[in-house]
Amino acid sequence: MEEGKPPPPGLFPIFLTMTTQEKFNIVSGDHVTEEKPHATVNKAEVLQHIQMNGKISDWHCSKAVVEKYPEDDILIALDEENVYGQNFYLLVTLEAKERELAEWEAAHATAAGGGEGGEGGEGQQEEEDEGDDGGFRELEPPRPWESQGSEQEIDSLAVENTRSRLLVRVARRRKEFGSTVRFNDDAGLYEEYRPYRDKHFELVRSTRSTAVQAVPSASDARIQTRWHRKLNSSVQPAPVTLKEIGVEGDSILQTVDVDRAEEMRSAFELALQQNEAVDIMSNDLNALADEEAGLGSGLDAGVKEFQSFTDIQYSKAKIVSAVDWVPGQEGMIAVSCTSAMSFEERVENDGKVPIAHILIWSFQDPINPLLVLETPGDCFAFQFNPYNHNIVSAGNISGLVMTWDLSKAFGDLKRKDRRAQSTMSGMLRGGSVDQEEDKTAVVKPSQVSVIETSHKRMITDIKWLSAETEIALRGGRRVAKAEGDTTSNETHQFLSIAADGMVLFWDLRISKEDKAGAVLWNPIWRVVLSGVEGGGELAGSKLHIRDPDQGAHVIIGTQDGEVVLADWTVREVAAASGEEGDGAASGKGSAIMSWNRNHSAGIVALQTSPFVPGLILTVGDWTFCVQDIATREPLFTSPHASCRVTAGIWSPSRPGVIVIAKTDGSIEIWDLLDASHEPSMTANVASTSVTSLQFWSNPDRPRQQYLAAGDSYGTLHVLEIPANLRKELPAESQLLQTLFQREAQRVDYIRDRMQIRGTELVKMRQLEEEQAAAEEEARAAAEAAAEARTQALAQGGEPENSGQAEEEEAELDPDVAALEDEYKKLAAEVCKQLGIKPQSKSGDGESKAEEAK
Repeated sequence: MEEGKPPPPGLFPIFLTMTTQEKFNIVSGDHVTEEKPHATVNKAEVLQHIQMNGKISDWHCSKAVVEKYPEDDILIALDEENVYGQNFYLLVTLEAKERELAEWEAAHATAAGGGEGGEGGEGQQEEEDEGDDGGFRELEPPRPWESQGSEQEIDSLAVENTRSRLLVRVARRRKEFGSTVRFNDDAGLYEEYRPYRDKHFELVRSTRSTAVQAVPSASDARIQTRWHRKLNSSVQPAPVTLKEIGVEGDSILQTVDVDRAEEMRSAFELALQQNEAVDIMSNDLNALADEEAGLGSGLDAGVKEFQSFTDIQYSKAKIVSAVDWVPGQEGMIAVSCTSAMSFEERVENDGKVPIAHILIWSFQDPINPLLVLETPGDCFAFQFNPYNHNIVSAGNISGLVMTWDLSKAFGDLKRKDRRAQSTMSGMLRGGSVDQEEDKTAVVKPSQVSVIETSHKRMITDIKWLSAETEIALRGGRRVAKAEGDTTSNETHQFLSIAADGMVLFWDLRISKEDKAGAVLWNPIWRVVLSGVEGGGELAGSKLHIRDPDQGAHVIIGTQDGEVVLADWTVREVAAASGEEGDGAASGKGSAIMSWNRNHSAGIVALQTSPFVPGLILTVGDWTFCVQDIATREPLFTSPHASCRVTAGIWSPSRPGVIVIAKTDGSIEIWDLLDASHEPSMTANVASTSVTSLQFWSNPDRPRQQYLAAGDSYGTLHVLEIPANLRKELPAESQLLQTLFQREAQRVDYIRDRMQIRGTELVKMRQLEEEQAAAEEEARAAAEAAAEARTQALAQGGEPENSGQAEEEEAELDPDVAALEDEYKKLAAEVCKQLGIKPQSKSGDGESKAEEAK
């Protein structure tokens, strides 16, 4: 058969790599061979493989024909000689499958019968050959040799002597014949370096024991397709009543032994309590895999990279500054790619408006982005509407706020996908591909804010309001939606924050036109916050909106490492004044309720715990902190990391798990219930800094949890979280609450103790000051008395009340008295050595008179 020939109807050639062959047990030469070339693959498994891997799946080209196949198992055959251009081909119709099996069985039967007949034919041919001329055949005479130039090549490779040979004679003395010869190359021409142990370098080799045994490989293959007997997929049980079995209820009650029932009462109560505590309808077999993959086991205990996304045109050599999963759409994620320019480069390019992009990726196509959102300038913050995945809001580096409506773009993608599926078979059989259809659609913003009423600096975070409440146009109050409101399950308002000290409130439904017909979109409310330590603006970096039952409060993380709790509502005085400006009311009455400093540098992540209300995670500098909003001090502060941390996030399924990203390209996974002094796991994600993190978790699919991590080179890594880090432990929320309650008590005790110590310190300083003042007074009195005595002695008289002054001096200054006693002892000892009589103070006048005589 000619290689690469067109396949007959119902036959679909396909190329399968060795990885796919091993996954579906159709390895060439093992499961399928030339003697047994047929096998079956499950249709559902093939479609699942296409859904999870997208265009990089080997089965992706056959998606359309596989979906139309009527049976659950598809027959696949090995094309070892590439007759149809690939190494396998699928039988995608029942007629083709029956034809293939019939041809193979006929060929197999012909080969078996032909072998026996072939042996007889060879014997007959041998007899005929032996019968001709007595069994000898005449040989063909040899033909003369003709030169083709090969002898010249042989001659060119021959070695010829260019000089006469040298004659060397080696002689030896007769007496040295048979003597022992010792060869030695030590003639002082080399120096020997003996090995020694270097303490700065040591190579450790691990010992491995490996056993190898040659055993024949066993293979199991089936030729006949499986047949599934048709059964009802569901059964509805019907209750069996007493009347159906011929028993009356009164007769049963008459036969009950009251005393026996009273004895069994406790056993019945215990059984009922156990039924309430334990789910007796749960499937224990399904829980076995989760128990094996618990904490500390070696099964699925590491973080694995599921997929990675990068684009040469839009994201290469750029920074993934923000990541967000498309709500309600499985396997779709958006990333914001910003330029990696330094401050000096941005100053040089000041005045220019560079075009940046937000890319939307799909798991089904890791090569080309699904959609590209065009932005006027780098966007460092964006978020999808959690109730409508068609709406995206973002803020750029110049302070502008913009939104996109992707309903039309997503509709075009669905129509494009249907057209691609309908033309898949034609393209694979040599048809042309429409290059315009393969291009990625670029979507421009549908709304852009007015620059005069927008932020004055780069927008650092954006958060949507919940669907239960909304912001009133006047007063900035947070009000609940009316019962008959048709938008009760939607939200149209969101908040933005920047380093200019403002929090702006936006509404998609409210805009106006100027005289020229241009749409002007302004914020509906503005909150201006000043710095917590004196004047200046509050440089906000991260924002969190508290739940509606906790009031109109926002938690703000600043670029100075502060955590601020603020109320954006307007007080009565400010509301009565009715001050407005630039299209938005100004909340001048808003106040900072509390604040504390958790970090020495800017906060890069701020999030509340999804399980324990009031717990806040803040990430900055080299640490991360867990804080209760009711306390000013952190309840937990991690040890300093070896490098700067760039992002952090709570686990959506494990209350005690926190993931931290670092600048060395790794992530740390902290399990606070397992160890609080070090991370439970460290995984290397990229060779550059990890800049953003975002979890994806679906309650309907508890066995799958992904973590999106963007790096500083424009690559998005999707990591698969192992079972021990995604499955909640028994009573984990209660254990975490107990842990932080103890930490809160410890913090309160330390705060109270510090207050007590402060009071004690103040009292101690006051007492020291009083003692110092008394000592100063005593010293001044002693100096005055000494000066008076000196003046009296100089005049030749005895100072009045000298003894009383000395007594007072000793009483006032005990140190002076001690020195005086020591002096007297020293004077007495000197007089004793000199042999003179010491004079007392009372005889000073007589001794002086004698000296005068």
